[in-house]
Amino acid sequence: MNIPRQYSSATLSPNGTWIVAGGEDYLRKFRREDNLGFLDSTELLRDQAFDIGPVLPGMMRSHCLTWINNTHLFLTGGMVPSPGKSNRAYLLDTTLYPLAWQPVASMQNTRYSHTCQVVGRDRKQIVITSGFGGGSLVEVFDLDSGTWSTGPELPTTINWYPGSVPYRDSFLLIGGYNYEYMNQLLWLDPSSFSWTKLNQTLKTRRNMFATMLVDDSYCL
Repeated sequence: MNIPRQYSSATLSPNGTWIVAGGEDYLRKFRREDNLGFLDSTELLRDQAFDIGPVLPGMMRSHCLTWINNTHLFLTGGMVPSPGKSNRAYLLDTTLYPLAWQPVASMQNTRYSHTCQVVGRDRKQIVITSGFGGGSLVEVFDLDSGTWSTGPELPTTINWYPGSVPYRDSFLLIGGYNYEYMNQLLWLDPSSFSWTKLNQTLKTRRNMFATMLVDDSYCL
């Protein structure tokens, strides 16, 4: 990448474009160039090279970013310089120039270190889970109406960075942290819109890890 960063968000579009967004440049913070080191820059990975991407609507880290389709991005929450935890949400249409993040209705809860995944075959709903400020509470954004609703509560509180990966028109929520490292696998069943705890568990309890779909298996 062009800029070293941690606590950033990364997401892969259906057509294979990676975007890495925001985060914290610890070196800037360490050198006292600013007090926080928060970033508002993004980088796009195409053809094995990083290009500069669209600037975020503000400096932030520990937010959540997801591609809705090949042209639209959805951004939620995170830590911001002020007031701290954010409940803001934005949409970006990458086909419109100049590129500009459009604010949409804010989440009911401020949260950071959370997850966001598109669900359903029509990809019209975005489910937000976990994170500090969210815990076991789930929120659902409807892209057609532009409104939030309460989703099915998690069977356990997850405060910090579980993994999430698409699975059967929905997603798996894996591991995380709630005063101890976790190893559970939870699936949001899109037909009943309820959580199922799978029999499989991680061999090693963990949080703040990466997940990626590889063929029909999962790489942690």
